[in-house]
Amino acid sequence: MYADDLLLISTTCKGLSRLIKICEQEMAWLDMQFSARKSCMVRCGPRHKKECADILLNGVPLIRGKTFKYLGILFEVGRKLKVSLAAKSFSGLSTTFMAVLV
Repeated sequence: MYADDLLLISTTCKGLSRLIKICEQEMAWLDMQFSARKSCMVRCGPRHKKECADILLNGVPLIRGKTFKYLGILFEVGRKLKVSLAAKSFSGLSTTFMAVLV
């Protein structure tokens, strides 16, 4: 697994922070760290426009985005999560918080 192959999904901001802390600890054990500059956090669902606490990666707030590409797949977030493949697209998934760590 490469570090840029990691997508964390949580239904709460606190849960996402916990997942990130676990990943930071594992990376520290390997004497590595994620790049907060290359990573992002998105929020989707009915509350996607509501403010929430900063999600930190190595002490740096994650950039908040509305779209991101993961393994060649384009994700667009808003009230619903839209996933666009090369020839197909589908939407759904009521996930609230996601982070892509690089």
